[in-house]
Amino acid sequence: MNSTSSLTVVDKYQEIPEELKLLNQWVIHDSQKRPINARTGKAQSWKETENWLSFEIAVSFVGQGKVVGIGFVLTEECPYTIVDLDGLVNPETGELHEVARDIVDVLDSFTEVSLSGSGLHVIIHGEIPTDAKNQISLSHIEPVSKKKKPGLEVYSRLRYFALTGERLAGTSASINKRQNELHSLLREHSMLREKVSQTVEQHQSSTRPDKVDRAKKYLLSVPPAISGQNGSSDTMSAV
Repeated sequence: MNSTSSLTVVDKYQEIPEELKLLNQWVIHDSQKRPINARTGKAQSWKETENWLSFEIAVSFVGQGKVVGIGFVLTEECPYTIVDLDGLVNPETGELHEVARDIVDVLDSFTEVSLSGSGLHVIIHGEIPTDAKNQISLSHIEPVSKKKKPGLEVYSRLRYFALTGERLAGTSASINKRQNELHSLLREHSMLREKVSQTVEQHQSSTRPDKVDRAKKYLLSVPPAISGQNGSSDTMSAV
């Protein structure tokens, strides 16, 4: 491995926070982000723990030109959450959509530009509930990139991310604790699974039938747009 290419690779990934570099939870990947087995050079699953590498070894394979990049695996035990913002960065100008800018500012933690150049990874200390939604489409947002449609993904465990180390200018060099901010983000984007249906069903089963009938009659007499003022477009209905 020649020293020039080695130096380039080291520089490329030097912005990755030191606490991640200390963990043996790294994989190497090809141009399609498929994890590659370091011994065989063939595609493998990132779930095969025996093939995980140290940060230094993973980077050395990139320096040798055997693979395109490195990736980090989120395990059940590690304290990290990665917020993945797709299609919210203009890869030609680097301009962020205001939604991405708001999320980056609120989370205020290590943030890197993704491989496509059209997305971001924000890495924080925090954990999402096991029953939370991991991804949603942001199709209502006008795309700023032709490469990917706008989307939001949030993972705390059992996921692999190809990292670039290309820290977004002006963002934190460290991974910060942002549990409250994470919860607010999930709530704002309706990624928390509220057990509303179960609660309603339990309430209805314990309510006298005559009261339910009276309630239904009342709802039928109410103008249909009563609950849609400046907020949800849903209206109340009796079923």
